[in-house]
Amino acid sequence: MKTALFAFQEKALKNLLSETDKAIKLYRNSHKSQVISFSAPTGAGKTIIMTAFIESILFGCEQYFEQPDAIFVWLSDTPELNEQSKLKINSKSDKIDLNQCRVISGENFDQEFLDDGQIYFLNTQKIGRDKNLTKKGDRREYTIWETLKNTIREKSNRLYFIIDEAHRGTQGREAKQATTIMQKFIKGSDFDDLSPMPVVVGISATPERFNSLVETVGSDIHKVSVSPSEVKSSGLLKDRIIVSYSEEASTNKAMAVLQAAADDWKNKWDGWKEYCYKQKLDNINPIFIVQVEDGTDKEITSTPLDESLRIISERTGYKFTEGEVVHTFAQTNSSIIVNNLKVPFEEPSHIQDTEKIKIVFFKKNLSTGWDCPRAETMMSFRKAEDATYVAQLLGRMVRTPMQMHIQTNDSLNDVRLFLPFFKQETVEAVVQKLQATDQGNIPVDFSNESIENKQIETWSVVSKSKNNHLSNHSNQKSTNVFSHLSNKPDNLEDNHEYNLKQSQNLINSSNETILDFIDPMVRFDHQNQRINERLKANANEINRRRIVEKINNSGLLTYKVNKDITNNSYLKSMFSLLHFLYRSGLNLEVEHHTRQKIDAMIDNYINDLKSKNEYEKAAKKVKDFKLSSIIFDAFGTKITTSDHPNISFFSTDIDIDRQFKRAEIKFLGDEGIGQRHLDRFNNESDNALIDLKIDVILFASDHNCIDQLEAYAKQTFHQLCDQYRREVIKLSESLHNQYDKIISDSSDQVSPRNFRLPESIDMKVDNDGKKYENHLFINQNIGYAKIKLNEWESELLDEEMKRDDFVCWFRNQSRAHYALCIPYEIDGETKATYPDFLIIRRDLQNPEEFIIDILEPHNPHFIDNLGKAQAFAKYAEENKQIGRIQLIKKDGSNSRFKRLDLAKSVTREKVLKARDHRDLLDIFKSDGQYE
Repeated sequence: MKTALFAFQEKALKNLLSETDKAIKLYRNSHKSQVISFSAPTGAGKTIIMTAFIESILFGCEQYFEQPDAIFVWLSDTPELNEQSKLKINSKSDKIDLNQCRVISGENFDQEFLDDGQIYFLNTQKIGRDKNLTKKGDRREYTIWETLKNTIREKSNRLYFIIDEAHRGTQGREAKQATTIMQKFIKGSDFDDLSPMPVVVGISATPERFNSLVETVGSDIHKVSVSPSEVKSSGLLKDRIIVSYSEEASTNKAMAVLQAAADDWKNKWDGWKEYCYKQKLDNINPIFIVQVEDGTDKEITSTPLDESLRIISERTGYKFTEGEVVHTFAQTNSSIIVNNLKVPFEEPSHIQDTEKIKIVFFKKNLSTGWDCPRAETMMSFRKAEDATYVAQLLGRMVRTPMQMHIQTNDSLNDVRLFLPFFKQETVEAVVQKLQATDQGNIPVDFSNESIENKQIETWSVVSKSKNNHLSNHSNQKSTNVFSHLSNKPDNLEDNHEYNLKQSQNLINSSNETILDFIDPMVRFDHQNQRINERLKANANEINRRRIVEKINNSGLLTYKVNKDITNNSYLKSMFSLLHFLYRSGLNLEVEHHTRQKIDAMIDNYINDLKSKNEYEKAAKKVKDFKLSSIIFDAFGTKITTSDHPNISFFSTDIDIDRQFKRAEIKFLGDEGIGQRHLDRFNNESDNALIDLKIDVILFASDHNCIDQLEAYAKQTFHQLCDQYRREVIKLSESLHNQYDKIISDSSDQVSPRNFRLPESIDMKVDNDGKKYENHLFINQNIGYAKIKLNEWESELLDEEMKRDDFVCWFRNQSRAHYALCIPYEIDGETKATYPDFLIIRRDLQNPEEFIIDILEPHNPHFIDNLGKAQAFAKYAEENKQIGRIQLIKKDGSNSRFKRLDLAKSVTREKVLKARDHRDLLDIFKSDGQYE
């Protein structure tokens, strides 16, 4: 595969292959049709998993031998879905040739059998009773039914029929007809003289959907599913769908809501532009999707397109050019004129990859099967009765453009939908329909809010930008906030008004300590003394961005606690990390040195066999071979047959090659370990190379050798993780996320990673909260964050704020993607805890630096206190750069806070030796302190 699968996709693939193996054996023994039901929620990458499934069968994988003559038929219900699936397979597989993918059309398809090693795409619209494929004629000798019947008769051991029920593109009567046709392949059809397909793999968004197809079928059903939580944690989907509506009764409210939608799209554009500039990436250009009403005989839509485009243009300050605004109206494939701009028709499947497109006007035809991760803002002029159409489209907009969570800007992890003609109750209906329709259970959080009473607000460490216009250059790099200084007038000494304006702009636009950025002529000009005083005052304010940078560069650890431990081999994890270190430039040599050590393992093993005079006997076993076509089925599973009992043959070169390839894929991680062993002796004779292949086969077939290799991989993996974790901090976010994924996908239940805070976070509005101007993240529009704390937390925070070195604080949100997490043990189970507060203090010894504290106020009667205390002690031991890490309880005798600081080595040692809760209480008495 060109793209590495996520852990949950690998798991689904293995389960699919395992269930397919069972199905083939059962069909061989009983000739009873077998059905595999594969269900996964929207965004799981079902087509990618199926591509890997096909590739694994055709070319072999860790679980099975290759089956190059396997035949696949992929059935969907529209021609466009056929084309989408074909293109996706071609774009994701590095082994499947495009010529192996063939669309069955009624014009030129006429075969007695389906060809070996091919992937056929078929859609239900081509195989109705009135269609060419189902009728004989002058130019057709075989109907599609006869072709399939003959293929089943002659090639049932390698025919796989895939029914794509997840991406349904039809509705109403057409959908019912498509379902009837799909059932023919599962049940068989007496009318068409068609037997049931031997093995059917059904892809669906929910188990119920595909099960409705097979509920009356007598086939055995094997089930494979992906849970929504697995998809959600992968970063493939947006975190949140925010649905906005208006409580106003005004007839013009649609255009007012359109203005809000345009603002959101413009903010998305600015956010992606800044992010891609900082990360040195090609721009992600978000698309604004506008769903309009149906039209009449006289007009293409009842929605005022001219006014809509004019408002979007005025609101964003952007003048659109031809090709940046398109439509998908089914009534015409010609261009239309909107607000004096030529707006061409565009096929939905081409929108995502046509980066010039910024605005899309559509009605109903962007629905199931359409993928466009760039579509991040949607405005619908539809009425409440069209909730189903709205829901269908929204389900296609939840994928992330970069297939990862964006750490630095939380708003880029949202999708927003604006519905001017919906009320709160009808908005909730959209959410219900979204979960109940073809999309299945979408693993995304939902929130709805009125335009007039927002429920979600953005807190940031960066002042809000004053730029109100969308750049007319979509690929232009973002501009530094200080770049406009270079545009000052030539006569600087005489232009004090200009100096004042520019300096004031800097004060208003950045939280940085900016004295060093101001031109000396401005800084020391006596007429600008007032400016300098304001600059100095600003320098003493909280420099939030710099604090976040200090935290992110400090190397503090956070952890991910995996509930379901992935059963990946450490050999695979080690090589993933080695490839990453090379790709990122952190270490270009370590992979070569690691492979040398594995070469030495093979050499030592073979030399040991030879020294014990055991080599020739072991090699003879490899060479002594029974006919593979008789002894092994298509997947390499040993079977018994009475046709050729106990006939033994000396193996051919092909037989040795097959065993060598099996050793490489199944036991050596498919990382070229065996091939490297051969390459070291590339000048040897053919017979010598065969002996070298036998060496690799012997090594891979020895369980002790594989255990030794796995132990070495585990040790190397952890050593490299520890060695390069701090170095990863310097890399781009994309590489940082790749590193985190490699660590998380290992077999470790607890995986350490660098603690990183974003520059902005989206928070629910807390109207009952208290205003805090000294929280690390604030709403930059109003200058504070409203946070509701309990009495203990509030009093503790007041005590902290009285310190001379106090700068600001951060509320650590449990389970947020940016939260600091510490693992602890209780009753033999590993769980995650999230300390309540991070306190940022100024280092009085070095005022330019900050000290980070972790504070956890807790109830002393909770049974998990000892586990958490010991976890904090271990954390302090591993993170020497932390200031204080305190468990805090309220003393009942004097209502003061007593603190147990695990950063102190004496206290830490006592806590780590504590045996029960009473021991912890005693340590609080002896080591706890008041501040």
